[in-house]
Amino acid sequence: MEKKIFLLFTLFAVYIEPMLLTKEEIKSWLRTIGKDREWLGQKTFVSKRQVDNWLSSGRNIPLAKMRIIEDLMNPNNHSGEQPSDVAGVNAIAVVFTNAEYRAIKETAESLGMTIEEFIRDSSINK
Repeated sequence: MEKKIFLLFTLFAVYIEPMLLTKEEIKSWLRTIGKDREWLGQKTFVSKRQVDNWLSSGRNIPLAKMRIIEDLMNPNNHSGEQPSDVAGVNAIAVVFTNAEYRAIKETAESLGMTIEEFIRDSSINK
């Protein structure tokens, strides 16, 4: 089941198409930027041991954690920090199934709102 993810910022939400990263790409990226698995664990809110399990075994990296890694690997993210580390911007990642996304979009449009406006209004004004 394909899922969509939104990064909800103080002022807007952004849809991000999933990247298909391999474990080898993640390991190579860590070497390139001079970071270790302990650092990646801190950034993804897990232990180094969990990162070791992801990168060394047949275990899949959970979608929410993969999204954090994708953001960290984003070439436009020069600081190597998560969006929530940017001064003055608070971000949370929310994963929606395709059906949930369609329902949110349809509801927003029926109210004459964008998805971003609807999510912000629904979450802040309730």
